[in-house]
Amino acid sequence: MLAAQRAGELPLFAMPEITVERPKRADQGDWATPWALSAVRAVNEVRLATGQPKLAPLQIAQAIANQIVSQASPLLAHVTAAPPGFVNFTLAHAWLVSQITAIRRG
Repeated sequence: MLAAQRAGELPLFAMPEITVERPKRADQGDWATPWALSAVRAVNEVRLATGQPKLAPLQIAQAIANQIVSQASPLLAHVTAAPPGFVNFTLAHAWLVSQITAIRRG
């Protein structure tokens, strides 16, 4: 979110709490956050106050997903935005294997 704000894709605003949950379907990734749905009101209040048009939750989610992808984390295989405003994360297989190996070594 901060990277999207620094890039000018999202305005500065008081951010709501970020929650992460398991998606209902496996094809939606390993983890997801509905944060864009929580933030849409705050984002659009600032945008409207500065003469900018409103953003839909999916547009906010896409801005966040784009920034995460641009940072190229070895932890993540895929990051996507999904309707109505989720950011879905798929963990990288190699990272998961490295975590299992580290746990087994104790």
